[in-house]
Amino acid sequence: MMIVKKFQPLVREAIDLIWQHYDAESAKRGQKMLQQAAAAGDADAWALLARTYMGIGESWENSGFPIAEDTDEVHRCLQKSIEGGSAAGVLCAIEHRGLTPVEHAAMLAHWETPAAVLEEIRAYAAAEPMVAYLLGAAYKFGGVSLLLGENDGQRERLKQALPFIEAAVDSGLAYGLDLYKTCVRDMYRGDGNPEKIAKFRRLEDGFCRAGVPHALYSRGEDLFNQEKYAEALGYYEKAAAAGLDSALYSLGYMYRHGLGVKEDSRKAFEEYFLPLAVQGHVVSMYQVADTYFWGDFFARDYAKAYEWCEKAMNRVVQFHGFYDYDVLMPLICYCKLYGRGTSMDRNLAARSIREEMLREEQKPVLPRYKRALLQYLMAEVYAHGYGPVAQNEELAEKYRREATEYEGFKVMLEKMSWETENEAEVRNWKNSAATNSRPAALAEAETIRDRQEARIAAADGRRQWRLCTEWRQKYGLIFSHYNNAELQAALAMLANDKYRSVALNSQQAGENYLEAYHEQDGYYLLAAIDGRAVHKQVKELPSALAVLTAWADGQGLHGEDWQADEEVAKNKQWNEYLQIAQECEEREDTEGRIKALTAAADLGCGYAMNLLGVINCQNLKTASTWFLKATLTSDPEDVAMAWYSLGKLHKENPQGDKLAILRYLQKAADMGYAKAWLEMGICYLWGIGTIVDYEKGVACYEKAIAMGDYETMLARAHLCRDAEGEWHDLDTAIAVLERVAYEKNDENEWQNEGRVMLANALLAKDKQANYTCARDLVREAAGEGFAEGAWNLAHFYKDEGNFTSYRKLLRRTAEEGYQPAQEELDHIYDTSEWSECL
Repeated sequence: MMIVKKFQPLVREAIDLIWQHYDAESAKRGQKMLQQAAAAGDADAWALLARTYMGIGESWENSGFPIAEDTDEVHRCLQKSIEGGSAAGVLCAIEHRGLTPVEHAAMLAHWETPAAVLEEIRAYAAAEPMVAYLLGAAYKFGGVSLLLGENDGQRERLKQALPFIEAAVDSGLAYGLDLYKTCVRDMYRGDGNPEKIAKFRRLEDGFCRAGVPHALYSRGEDLFNQEKYAEALGYYEKAAAAGLDSALYSLGYMYRHGLGVKEDSRKAFEEYFLPLAVQGHVVSMYQVADTYFWGDFFARDYAKAYEWCEKAMNRVVQFHGFYDYDVLMPLICYCKLYGRGTSMDRNLAARSIREEMLREEQKPVLPRYKRALLQYLMAEVYAHGYGPVAQNEELAEKYRREATEYEGFKVMLEKMSWETENEAEVRNWKNSAATNSRPAALAEAETIRDRQEARIAAADGRRQWRLCTEWRQKYGLIFSHYNNAELQAALAMLANDKYRSVALNSQQAGENYLEAYHEQDGYYLLAAIDGRAVHKQVKELPSALAVLTAWADGQGLHGEDWQADEEVAKNKQWNEYLQIAQECEEREDTEGRIKALTAAADLGCGYAMNLLGVINCQNLKTASTWFLKATLTSDPEDVAMAWYSLGKLHKENPQGDKLAILRYLQKAADMGYAKAWLEMGICYLWGIGTIVDYEKGVACYEKAIAMGDYETMLARAHLCRDAEGEWHDLDTAIAVLERVAYEKNDENEWQNEGRVMLANALLAKDKQANYTCARDLVREAAGEGFAEGAWNLAHFYKDEGNFTSYRKLLRRTAEEGYQPAQEELDHIYDTSEWSECL
């Protein structure tokens, strides 16, 4: 039977004032109570006091507490809490950013095992809604998994999180409502559990009736996302009346774009965005800059636009980078390139435009009209050869064409000036650039984003060298704030076999790093500096600490007897050749790419050998030779990839050895290469190199799915449909497709395809019950530029009788080259339902 633990009454009252009243005055009173309880020795109070120094949250924006994390105060409070024996202190740490080495050591000194502290946390959660909420959040975001050294998938973490978050909200903690909504929706899509969805709605209704600002705002957000703008407006207005900045901003956005109300840019600007911006509301500052730049209801004013961009960037620095600022970059780049509203700097602008364009191409985040602006800027840079970017008319035309494909180009961008109005300004800029006293290397490397990130890092007090602790389970944490006590604790944890390695590295310092391992004879230290690698061994912790401390303080290596490490130096050379190969690939220089990869392969780089095999896949003998060479290299990942590639090569080549396919793939699978299981499954399902065996094929798929391979999940769902596209196992299909559709990470490149397929599966199961969910899925896919998603969304418009939106989206999707949309467009007027349009 679990022993229930509770906070003392003063701490409970403080929690209510801080997290339930939603105003700065109550929050400050609650914080003062926590300070009093902590000073009196209450370790739980120290934990919750740390929460008040962790920066704002979306539902806590009017608290009056620091807008950015006060790292020193957070660590001080958490350390006192954990050393005082509060499991709540451990919970606050793992939910927020994980345990620092000092905190980790303090936890193990008190509880001995992570499982023991988790049991005590659960004892608090049974009686304290705030702890239940934090525990649920720690499960959802992986804090508990890291603490226990487990590799739980997102779905499993969600299952563990939801009961705690639900219990917290059910107990009246409105602060947990947003996370509860996210968990319910992620867990129970479609008709997965109507009772749970209905319960969430009942709880939300209660908070809305009670006038809880962020509950009203949350309901408004739901309605807005469903395009029920008029209804959303009412909830935003109620939340705004309570002073919630996010709601005021949303009202401004709706008036600016005419959503649910008559478009009124002046009202949006004067009554909402500008007053909020003056108070320091970051996204409202973005809107003010945007309004001046485009001239919504007055003439464009680049000087004021740039001024507000600068103000917003300064505010982002104060928030220590809490807000993204990508939407400002095209505006700033334009102003800098042409000297509009600020001094001209074409070198800086050209480098920045190229960097922002690359980021946008890798991961689109900009609204379409700003992407078009950035694309046209990129075209101008290539057309004129500005800054370090070489003139390239072909690329200029490519980006110009992409920009003008935006349907609002003529309205928004064509009217802008794309020429320098004052040649004297250009001459002055050239003269000032020529006499610039900054080092050339810095001038060539620096961009607007570089400057901003450096300012954020300085304001945040981040150290140049990040402290990286890799745990025995190969999970790790990275800290940018630490002192010598943390380094000492990390080395002690290393010696006690709690960490696998400790490292100091830096994103700003390229590939330079210092690593420490613990072996039987003491500490093994390995350093890489500008391509040169050295190592040494020391026996005692103080000697190792002296090396790490000197490096962390920017003094370089400490002590003597460092020896060259040829293996690391060779890896450095590999990476240089691989970088050259990547640059050649981007320029479509195949000959240069092969030359660079061959140079890396000659030095023993298995990864390069694998790439050369792929490049030569049409030549069975040449490709096989490269892959076989790669199987003899030292990196297990390269070896596994080589065996996989050999299997796939023989599978897909008509002259391949079909009897060797499964043997090669099995070697890769045994080494943990998930894709090998997928290919083996295909072999069994289609009888490639073996007899057809459906059960073995599915079993191979399941092994890849267990390893988290999203392509295999999608392939498994396809097995649930027959050749005519009819579903025969919807439950299995939906189960795997939910993972593909809802698990968002860098490895899931199949998410949009999964969204569309899941939407169709849900409609096939119960169209009425799952209609809204399916529509949301295809809308999300369409929003990320996935053509099949847009095509499916057009059909939703058609089903709803919104033929104008249907035709518009269908035409746009066809223009983007999606053939099914073009075919449908060609026959759009063949049926009687369009007679009214003829």
